[in-house]
Amino acid sequence: MTAREKLDLINSHLDKGHTVYHQTCTRATKITAATRKRFVDRGHQLFKIAGSDLFIARGRSWDCIHSGTIAFGTIRVFDES
Repeated sequence: MTAREKLDLINSHLDKGHTVYHQTCTRATKITAATRKRFVDRGHQLFKIAGSDLFIARGRSWDCIHSGTIAFGTIRVFDES
């Protein structure tokens, strides 16, 4: 799965109203459509793609969650509607 495919998958679940969690060994990040909207309303991106890497915003910096064919952590989706 490429970074673009993973981002499209995350966005499709957010568009359906699902909650997406990105989990690593030490951290779990809850992402909802409201989370994405807050970033957009402030003029920031929640996700960005640079080359073959997918990043998620963490404060003023970025965490790489997918690089080439290597995924850092797990994406889990829940329907909390």
